[in-house]
Amino acid sequence: MANSSSLPQAFSMLRIWVEGCENFPSSPFTEGRGLHVKVVERPPGAANKPSEDPSLPIPAAFEFSGGVQDEDSVQFIPKRFFQTDLRPQWQLLFNVCNDWGTVLGYAIIEATDLAKGEAHRLLLQHPVTHQPLYARDRPGKIYTGPFSEDFDGHTSRLLGERRRKVARRPSFLDLAVQVAAPSPSTRVLPEPNLVCESLTAGSSFRRRRRTDGRTRVLILTRGTRGDVQPFVALARGLILHHHCEVTICTELVWKKFVKSFRFGLPEGTLMFRPSGGDTMAQTREAISQLITWNGQHYDFLQSLIFSAQETNFFPSEGCCFHWALEERPDFIVFGFTMCHVGMVVGEALGI
Repeated sequence: MANSSSLPQAFSMLRIWVEGCENFPSSPFTEGRGLHVKVVERPPGAANKPSEDPSLPIPAAFEFSGGVQDEDSVQFIPKRFFQTDLRPQWQLLFNVCNDWGTVLGYAIIEATDLAKGEAHRLLLQHPVTHQPLYARDRPGKIYTGPFSEDFDGHTSRLLGERRRKVARRPSFLDLAVQVAAPSPSTRVLPEPNLVCESLTAGSSFRRRRRTDGRTRVLILTRGTRGDVQPFVALARGLILHHHCEVTICTELVWKKFVKSFRFGLPEGTLMFRPSGGDTMAQTREAISQLITWNGQHYDFLQSLIFSAQETNFFPSEGCCFHWALEERPDFIVFGFTMCHVGMVVGEALGI
């Protein structure tokens, strides 16, 4: 994929269609009712507070209505698009809401990242906990093959004669994107295919192997920068000295940090996949800072912190399984914050 610096300067507008949602958690309050997607532009540095820079334009907001949920799928009909400027470092925040305006899930992506492809799947996260969203359980469908879809929102796989393994399927917001010319007199790129197999296929999608025969590695880690940076260094070493291609699955807040270390690497050898969660947001809370500060003095508080990490990071299990199923890595590397997740995924997929 091209980086933001190589994007054609003659094209400065994005047209974005909201296709729908995959594996969206349903409830009696949402199924059969209207859903909305509210999109808000976010200027650089506006992640935690609105920007007051007078040199920046006022961020625009858009709304898609008419989304109807059928079991775990949400479709928006008729297909409509909004148009936004392609500005470096500007983000788009997508909030999926019910009829009462309650945010059920959100996704964030930079506009320059959207411009790199015609179709995107954005991981939906809980607006409060920031953990990934998963489809609601629907018991009842019979397993029929090596990979099959269950009503309970699970993807199942048989390992020889062993009992089947199940993992939750994460929720995604599906987008179609078109890069358009800034002037109406200039030709616009062809309209993208609004039905993309890679989006609707879910876990059956597979990323193609490289032709240079590199070993494929999946790294699972979550936490603060100290939990991520060593694995980025490890990834570079594996790519440069051991003929590997590496995918790092971690929190979305570290996406730009991971991608910043692609310099000097063969194109497409260092990839990022979101795990859900936002540890940095949690560490900014007063109670978290109090426990962390005093935990170094009391053994029982340290034990409490480690046990809380287990419950905090394990919700990424379904995301990690999903990406491992798509990537089909040759081996998995995981940090101590993701030990149990890594072992579960590795055993379930025979990696």
